[in-house]
Amino acid sequence: MVWVLQKRGSEETFEVKSTLKSAASKQSRYSRNDEKSIGIDDKFCPAYSPRNYGAYDFVAHGINWCLYESKQAPYSEYPILRFHSFYYSYVNGPIDPRPRIRTDYYHLKSQLENQDKISGLILDLRDNTGGNNPFWFLDWFASHPYHSFISEYPFYEDFLEFPEVNAAEILERLKDEPHYIKAKQERKEGQKYFAERSLDCPDNDSSCTSLYTPRHLITESPIALLVGMRCLSSCDSFSTAFSRARFGPLIGEPSAAGHTNSRLYYNVQTAAGASLGRIKLIPNRKVDTSGNEIGEGILKKIDYPLWRSFETRDRYDQDLVDTAMKALEEWEKNANTHSPK
Repeated sequence: MVWVLQKRGSEETFEVKSTLKSAASKQSRYSRNDEKSIGIDDKFCPAYSPRNYGAYDFVAHGINWCLYESKQAPYSEYPILRFHSFYYSYVNGPIDPRPRIRTDYYHLKSQLENQDKISGLILDLRDNTGGNNPFWFLDWFASHPYHSFISEYPFYEDFLEFPEVNAAEILERLKDEPHYIKAKQERKEGQKYFAERSLDCPDNDSSCTSLYTPRHLITESPIALLVGMRCLSSCDSFSTAFSRARFGPLIGEPSAAGHTNSRLYYNVQTAAGASLGRIKLIPNRKVDTSGNEIGEGILKKIDYPLWRSFETRDRYDQDLVDTAMKALEEWEKNANTHSPK
């Protein structure tokens, strides 16, 4: 099979041979409109932060991921998945993100199924600045049921007491949501935040809980997660949920600790009344089922911290891979001790 690819920012198209060994049995699952976005052109991988994985070669890409494999032992049993974005399009925008996500899912699943042996998958999220709902993608890598994050939002009417804060947009967005209306009706004296709310809950279901059973596991092999400070928003929520559910070890530097996409604008003025523009404030907090608060700007614990420095920059990617392989071996030996936090 041959894929027809189109260069970004250009009308130019070209053909490449598909890397899907079982393409015929998988094609019906693809959105044909997005087949042009997958193939074997390494120019589709982010160029602004090139990776040097050492003994690895680029083998395939999807819309938002690049896959690297090695023919050299022991790296040959540990493919690297560089998932550089969770953004596929706005949910209510002109392009439905779901067909594009399905395209990436089935293409990646086929690639991993064609791998001879996988002792572990190294998932690199260091370029990922977020995008769509993180739990759409955690579903691919979750080996057991887990609790998605619960967002707790303040009662926004309280913010109207502060003229510097513009809450009108969020108030407009929430006024017709059943769970918000229900929370307002049941609000107790002194209560600052309305009812806990999972990101996976439909807007019209006020009784929805955060427990989720994954259905689209992409590999049964253990997974190590590479993170860094560029991982934020939905990537940050993904990595935090991954860590708390103990799906695998985290390696690298702490992520950005910026989880939410709900923000209020604050108008900044000098004492003389001159406007300095607006900044965004985070009005919500996130908690897990144990009641532990996950605040904005609070760094998560990294199982195997490895800091990039001037001295280590040339070998940093390779050091991360070596550390991830070691971490996965230790993770498997101590599998019975990895209970969700």
